[in-house]
Amino acid sequence: MPPHRDPLVYLPPLLWALNVVASRAAMREIPPEWGSFLRFALAVVLFLPLLRRLPPLRPWGETLFLAVSGVALFNLVFFSGARLAPASDMAAVAAVYPLATALAYSLFFRKPLKRPVLMGLLLSGSGVVLLALGHEVQGGAPGRLLGDFLLVGAALLWGVYSVGVTLAVQRRTPLEVTAASMLLGSLLLLPAALLTPFPQASPSAWGALLYTALGGAFLAFTLWARVLGRYPASQVAPLLNLTPALALAFSLLLGEAPGAWDLPGLLLVALGVYLSGRKG
Repeated sequence: MPPHRDPLVYLPPLLWALNVVASRAAMREIPPEWGSFLRFALAVVLFLPLLRRLPPLRPWGETLFLAVSGVALFNLVFFSGARLAPASDMAAVAAVYPLATALAYSLFFRKPLKRPVLMGLLLSGSGVVLLALGHEVQGGAPGRLLGDFLLVGAALLWGVYSVGVTLAVQRRTPLEVTAASMLLGSLLLLPAALLTPFPQASPSAWGALLYTALGGAFLAFTLWARVLGRYPASQVAPLLNLTPALALAFSLLLGEAPGAWDLPGLLLVALGVYLSGRKG
């Protein structure tokens, strides 16, 4: 069965798109320090029945690298950006993740980027900058520019983490690598959380944070691993472009739909993603 006829391949992009909106809703009331720690601590608990034991943390250096780049630092930066930038901006930056990963692969493995990917990076990056600067010129919400750049920083960290995962899964299963990085990442996040007052958030904010652990972390990663077990990554990776499109639609749920001023930046991001997918 070709991938596009398999309903399973559409679930991870859908779950990650909902995660964009849930992260924004949760960070309106919950500090990034507590949000990051609780998200991954809960996700680790959900992984335990699948592993039937605590995930091995050795080799320590490798797990520490993944825990910092893909869990602790990544989520602090991502949630801090989500606290400042609207869901529509988060959706736009979500389109940059595959390109940031391609850039990290190119730098680490010393393979030059193909021209379409390089053009895609430049156009998408320009689109995010235009999106952020446009609202600063208009006198938009304070901190939105910083929020957008934090979200881009999170995308770059995710690219670095992806390279680390590629190397780690040569020695351990993807499930062990993911769970181990989340376990150690949670421990690294705990001191920052304890230095921050525990939030008095609404039930809806706690529910949104719960989704980021259950849907955005545990279910999405588990289902994506199954997808990659059925089909080559090259066949299903383009489906990840559904995430920003769906997230942009879901931003309507928060009343943060993009306005006319956002369109030039969004179009540049979309054009960059389109060009990066062309053969060159």
